[in-house]
Amino acid sequence: MSPPPSGKQAALKQAALRQAALEEAGDRLGAEFRLGGRTGAWTRTRLRGRVGCGIALAVAALTTCWIPFAVTGAPGRLTAGGTWGGLLIIAILMCAIPPRGWADQLFRFEHGLVLANPQEPESAVMRWDDLDSVRMTVKSGYDDDYISSCELRGRSGRSMTLDGSFPGVLTEIAASPWTASRTTSSPGT
Repeated sequence: MSPPPSGKQAALKQAALRQAALEEAGDRLGAEFRLGGRTGAWTRTRLRGRVGCGIALAVAALTTCWIPFAVTGAPGRLTAGGTWGGLLIIAILMCAIPPRGWADQLFRFEHGLVLANPQEPESAVMRWDDLDSVRMTVKSGYDDDYISSCELRGRSGRSMTLDGSFPGVLTEIAASPWTASRTTSSPGT
């Protein structure tokens, strides 16, 4: 009997399982939309807005909870304590009740891109042969300029907007031979 995996080994195993699931989903979408072989796969996790609101509510309640106790008498303290306790419970529930977030998946194929968002009824598909224009927004950072967003528009009227939350994707799209002749840049703010 082998010893249970350490924390690092378990994390690596989970990462390998997530990557295998991502690749399997990409292969399925590539076959479904007939886009050829998969040449890249990325994922990003986004939190629901209520999680941020719950965190803000908890911070506000915890930083201001002493005020009513300092300025009110005994009956007011009971009311204030009940109110602040209720706010903390609501804040904790806003942060803890699943689903707290979701993961978007972006796949690059030989013949296009697919953005799979579980919040949308169907995946967004942009074929390279339908691509009409690419608009990149460039912003200045501390060290260098960087591409902050990319809008792809097709002749069929479809569009796909990608931001910098998919690591490395925007620079790869900018360097792609499919987008090089169709790219316009706009300065960011």
